[in-house]
Amino acid sequence: NAVIADYNANDGAVPVDFSQLSALIAYPEYPTEITRDSLYTVNVTQGLKNQPLTVYNKAADYSHFDKDTNASRVLGAADENRRFCEFAFSDMGVTVHIRVNRSFSTYTVCPTSKGFASSYENGVISVTLNQPEYFVLILDNDYNTALSVFADAPETDVPVKGAANVIYVDTDGSITDPSGLANYLGTNNEVMTVTKNNAKIYIAPGAVLKKRVMVTRVTGEASYQGDRVRIYGRGIILDPYSDIEHSDPANIPTFDNNGETENASSVIRYCGFNGLVEDIKVLDAHGFNLSFTQSYCSANHVKLLSTEMSSDGITTTGKIGQTSGGVVENCFVYVGDNALVIGNPSGETGFRFQNITIGTTCGAIYPQHNAKTTLDDIYVFRADDGLINVYENDVHAMTVTVNNLDALDCVKTPTIFRDNGGSGSGTKTFYLKNIVTRFTTGSSDSFTAGANASQNNAIYNADSSTSNGYVLNFTNLCVGGHRIGPDNDGSSIKVNNSSYLGANSAGGTTVAGMTINFEKDMGNYPAHTSVPGTTVANYTYTGSAVYGPTRDWTRYQSYKCNVVKSGSTYTVTTIQSGSATWGMSKDITNLVRTNGTGSYSLTLENISRSSTVYVVKCSSSNGTTEVVTSTSVSSGSNKTVNFSVNDVNAVWQIVIKSGSNSGSFTVTNPVVSKK
Repeated sequence: NAVIADYNANDGAVPVDFSQLSALIAYPEYPTEITRDSLYTVNVTQGLKNQPLTVYNKAADYSHFDKDTNASRVLGAADENRRFCEFAFSDMGVTVHIRVNRSFSTYTVCPTSKGFASSYENGVISVTLNQPEYFVLILDNDYNTALSVFADAPETDVPVKGAANVIYVDTDGSITDPSGLANYLGTNNEVMTVTKNNAKIYIAPGAVLKKRVMVTRVTGEASYQGDRVRIYGRGIILDPYSDIEHSDPANIPTFDNNGETENASSVIRYCGFNGLVEDIKVLDAHGFNLSFTQSYCSANHVKLLSTEMSSDGITTTGKIGQTSGGVVENCFVYVGDNALVIGNPSGETGFRFQNITIGTTCGAIYPQHNAKTTLDDIYVFRADDGLINVYENDVHAMTVTVNNLDALDCVKTPTIFRDNGGSGSGTKTFYLKNIVTRFTTGSSDSFTAGANASQNNAIYNADSSTSNGYVLNFTNLCVGGHRIGPDNDGSSIKVNNSSYLGANSAGGTTVAGMTINFEKDMGNYPAHTSVPGTTVANYTYTGSAVYGPTRDWTRYQSYKCNVVKSGSTYTVTTIQSGSATWGMSKDITNLVRTNGTGSYSLTLENISRSSTVYVVKCSSSNGTTEVVTSTSVSSGSNKTVNFSVNDVNAVWQIVIKSGSNSGSFTVTNPVVSKK
């Protein structure tokens, strides 16, 4: 009767509190070892509900600076931030409100081609989502400001803690494993091995598993039904070797994979068949992130965030299944090495990739061996070393199909296609449809000229004297809104340092030792081909400088050395024999932005080996790297290096480089301060 009365009183419209029908879910906060970031303050609203979100930023300070070339791998910028926040929702749309705690002029919400609705008012950027999605906010075309927002669908299959065949990782760090599914290896049990079929590893929201996970092969032969191990949940796997106070990367153990010795080189490595990884995040990998070395495995809604070199994103070397498996979809990959590494030595049909958002300081797509794969709907917001990089060594035949690759959001226009000039033979055929990117690669609009010629070209063949078997079939290649190929408007791209219109004959033209074909398909033309305009904000922040978390000393040239901290003493050891570029580094950008220009000093209570201290300035305005100070320091105690800071908008690093190409050195209590 009350409902009928309300119905009549409201002219037949039953009042409904829609906020009660919706779902807006904030995850529990992670432990403090998952570093908080202060550049952004974020909250999300759904109907009448309002939920603040924590912004995290757990990543290494990877030093890309190269003193010999006075440049860096990423064309002039330190790579140090992997900010993210997360939540889940359903039923009703949500609006994510992002307050920026520093001055900025423009912003971009990526991928722009997905058409996220955004607005701006008084320092707050608001982005509306009608369904679960992932997006990236970038200020002033500066990747160091990137914020990744993960809006998930709610969980539907949470297991019971203590259930059989389930490893349950809880928010307090406890691991419940009543069936004894896991074994542990390493000095501090850093590596979990799983050797039983049909095991489940669930990482709860707010939980952190600080172990590498190795899934071994159980049976002697490929079993499409067997070996299935599922890793899932809304929590984090944090690479234990990212913590220099506890785990030395020199001590990464091997494990037994059904009678074969394997290396625990990935944070997650599947040597078993038919595996599944869903929803989790992998943070701060100091090795490969996720490797599928067997067939029929799948990944869905996985998020990878790392900065260091040798941290490939998703690596696949197996094949796709008859009815399922072998699919990587709806994932987010922002790493410091190649994002999608695709190898299929057997030459059979390999994994399929679809709806992947990519950021990387290396290559977005990295085919190798006898890759045979298809990629659909790839969104690239950063790819400093190129969109498609071919590792040619030991390659025979390749067949790679890419449908819809959107790189319009890349601040630095990446090379579209390049190879490494290896010794591979056989025909390597690429079908590239609806590839859209920014300006003609190497133009003044895109980026400062790279350290080598391949970084200044749209297409680059390292050995242009021979074909190396390359056949590139472009359909609707669009560069900065202009179609390249037959019947274009006169626009050109650079191929091995020469302008090329792409107006070849129907049979294809040999250019720089490659056969290149261009076609147009106006019936299936990409909807977005022009470079998106940035949204003007013109926001002047009046508070103190805010940039990110304070970083500790970390490895310089990460894959060539180790840094281990004990108390206030750092021990730095070479890994790569004969390497002359190793040491440790510290990002001091936050210190500079807080304290301003002027005189600074680095003090060392003791250093055990004669070394060189470099103060490096990476300009945010033109992408160049400058050595401000280069000072030799002899071994001994009470060493001081003075230097001047003249630009608070630049990225600043200090590098202590060993004076020898082998061995180790120690440094006690290195402190940087303003004088």
